Amino acid sequence: MIDKKEIERIKDYILRNDLAIKAGETVLTDANKVYINDLRLLIGYIEDEPLLSLKELEGIPDGDIFAHGKSTDNEDGINMLNTDNQLTWIAVRGGGAYDWAIYVATTNLNWDHDRIKRMGDKVSMERFIRKIIPCTDEAYEAYRR
Repeated sequence: MIDKKEIERIKDYILRNDLAIKAGETVLTDANKVYINDLRLLIGYIEDEPLLSLKELEGIPDGDIFAHGKSTDNEDGINMLNTDNQLTWIAVRGGGAYDWAIYVATTNLNWDHDRIKRMGDKVSMERFIRKIIPCTDEAYEAYRR
């Protein structure tokens, strides 16, 4: 059985490769593309973690909070300011075509989800967005920047 730490290591490896390709820093061979895709499938199977897609976004009413959770403000969680504070995050469907975003606030503020939605900080780094809400490339492109 693969433990949670190993799963996170594999996810980080996949994300680093994705970011390097987008930045033009590396080019994968066909064999490497197959390997990376197999890793994605393996992680999805292990975690039974569906990817957010445009079709799923289409079914979420505008303005709805469709996911929420807690994390830590550091590289292992959602690195906003690297304070190690506890964060509460929410994922919100926007008002545009497939528009969505993730907002966070420190847990010690005791903000409810509606207040985080109105006043929280938006997560902007791709690796943290995809870590919080695994999504297809098309859904990621619809993320509100």
